[in-house]
Amino acid sequence: MIKKTVPVSGFSKEQRKKELEKVKVKYEKKGYKFIEFFENGIAKSVAIFEVNEAIAKKEKSKNLIIIGVFFLIIASILYFKAEDTKTISINKDLKTFNVSDYKYTLDNKPAISISIGESKDNYVDLSILRKDVKNNFSIDTRDNKDKKIIDIVATWNGNTYFQNKKEASFVNVKILELDKTNNIAKFSIKAKLFSSTNNNSFKINTTTIIKDKQFQNLLINF
Repeated sequence: MIKKTVPVSGFSKEQRKKELEKVKVKYEKKGYKFIEFFENGIAKSVAIFEVNEAIAKKEKSKNLIIIGVFFLIIASILYFKAEDTKTISINKDLKTFNVSDYKYTLDNKPAISISIGESKDNYVDLSILRKDVKNNFSIDTRDNKDKKIIDIVATWNGNTYFQNKKEASFVNVKILELDKTNNIAKFSIKAKLFSSTNNNSFKINTTTIIKDKQFQNLLINF
C-alpha cells in the first residue's frame, strides 16, 4: 500500500472541515482509503490516504497523459501561430512600371511616385521629394538624422504592407546613378514593411532601372 498526502485548504477550521469532506469523497471514489487528518492551519493542513499500488500507478499514468495532451495543445497553438506569421522576401531586380508626371505632394512638398514590381498584382509604390532626385541621394529611416521624407507601400499577393513604427520596419533608398546624358537612373531599394491586418511582413532588396520617358518624368519641376 502507498500513502498519499493531500492538502486541505480553508481560511477557518470550519472551511477546512468542509473541504476535507469533499477531498475524502473525491479520493474514496478513486479507491483511496482515508487514514487521518492533520489540522495545521490555513496552508499546512493535510489529509492522509492509503491506496493500492496498482491504482496509484494507473492514476499516475492518467495524469501523465493529461499533461502530455496539454503540452501537445500548447505546441499546436504555437505552431499554427507561427504558420500564420509569414514573411515575403523579394531579392531580385524589379521593373519600373511608372514614374509620376503629374503634380503630387508628400508632406505638402513636391514629390514623385515611382511604381516598381513584377506584375499588376505585385508591386511597390515609392515616394520621395522631387528635390531629392539627384546623384548619390540616400536615406535610411533607421538613421535618418536629416529627417528626409519618404513613403513606401507594397501590394503583394493580395496583401498591403506599410511602414510601422511599432515594428522593426525600415526603408533604405539610394540613387546609384542619375545619367542625364543617356537618360537612365538606377535606384537601390531595401525595406521591411508590415501588414496592417495581420503579423505578416514584407522584405525587399532590389534595384530598378528608370530610363527614357520615365527618366524624363523624374526631372520634371512643378
